[in-house]
Amino acid sequence: MNRIKQVSVCIITYNHKNFIAQAIEGALNQVTNGSIEIIIGDDCSTDGTSDICLYYADKYKDKIKYYRSPTNIGMVGNWIDTIKKCEGKYIALCEGDDYWIDKYKLQKQVQFLNEHNDYVIAFHDCRIVDEYNKIVKEERLGQKCKKILSSENIISGQLIPTNTVLFRNGLIEEYPDTIKDVPNVDIFIFALLGQYGKAKFVEGIAHSAYRVHSGGVWSLQNEKYKQLQILKTYEKLLLVIDQKYKNLIKTKIFARKVFLSKNEKDVVSIIKSYIKSYRYFNLSAKLLKSWVVTHYKIIRR
Repeated sequence: MNRIKQVSVCIITYNHKNFIAQAIEGALNQVTNGSIEIIIGDDCSTDGTSDICLYYADKYKDKIKYYRSPTNIGMVGNWIDTIKKCEGKYIALCEGDDYWIDKYKLQKQVQFLNEHNDYVIAFHDCRIVDEYNKIVKEERLGQKCKKILSSENIISGQLIPTNTVLFRNGLIEEYPDTIKDVPNVDIFIFALLGQYGKAKFVEGIAHSAYRVHSGGVWSLQNEKYKQLQILKTYEKLLLVIDQKYKNLIKTKIFARKVFLSKNEKDVVSIIKSYIKSYRYFNLSAKLLKSWVVTHYKIIRR
């Protein structure tokens, strides 16, 4: 009878030929008191990534399970399919172009979650690197980041670097159908987890590496695009989040609409924005004031 793994390392990849080995090695180098499994979800790569994954899966048959989709299903589908294959008590996330540096990372996070049942996520900081592993930014969160995140903090989208996360498996019994249309699946999943407990920044872990490169799906997009995608994510989240958090999500939606409406140049677009945003106005006087001031200035031009 197989023992339940302590940690499932979930690695998704698509055309990461130059980076995937580093991601896998970072997982293989982990030193833990319990057993780990590495689950690799390959979204039908075409650049040689699959060959590298197969090499590692063959060499480490006792640790690595490799799954290659016969067709391209997209990042969201790949994340969900791969997470569903994870059987560990905890799940750690890492994309195929990122990597871990601290070989005790998982052990430190596991120890914290084992000792604190009211927490569902353990995370830490990461650095930003380029395609040549040159450091672009030493800290993504910084020393002043919140060390303890409440359920409300998590659900409202407080930044949690995806490739630093370890979370409790089994809390989300079934992923809602709406998730397949969610642009920011990490924000969505973290919010669902946040309904069950808090998140903790675990001290003393060397920063993992978040890579910015020409093939990156998210990192090179402009701010308007990112805000539009986050808005869509929260609109989907509003459909499934627990009732007591719905007003919080509505406030986040309104905030995104305020940001996006600041770029509107004509009165017709402003009126359309007003109509779409109207049902959220009563939730935030500060945001409403920002919306009114912004559009008054534009209309007066």
